[in-house]
Amino acid sequence: MGQCLYETLVSELGAVAPIPGLLMTDILDLPDAIRQVVRWILRQKYVSLPELAAYLGIDNDTTLSVIEMLTQKGFLEESKEAKNRQYRIRTSTIIHTAEHKKPTLDLWETFGEDSPKKH
Repeated sequence: MGQCLYETLVSELGAVAPIPGLLMTDILDLPDAIRQVVRWILRQKYVSLPELAAYLGIDNDTTLSVIEMLTQKGFLEESKEAKNRQYRIRTSTIIHTAEHKKPTLDLWETFGEDSPKKH
């Protein structure tokens, strides 16, 4: 992995728009390197700085900058549950893609139809 994954990751993070928490469907749409790192962190549940550094094959200082970028883009958050500083993927239950600016409360609206109860 190492430098190649890191360089691709940084490039992709620079080009991707911030997301206020990820839905599982968002992960499928992420660029390859970001998706790879996000999926790995999800499988671990929580990762420390040294663990992420080892996975990326880079030093701790450089990994800290990656953590900051992932956090600024809304992909990562520091765990409040861990005794030592650990990070996890920031997930969301609210639909926030371009097609859905707010959560849809009415199933009929999801399909672009009027609700039968409105007639």
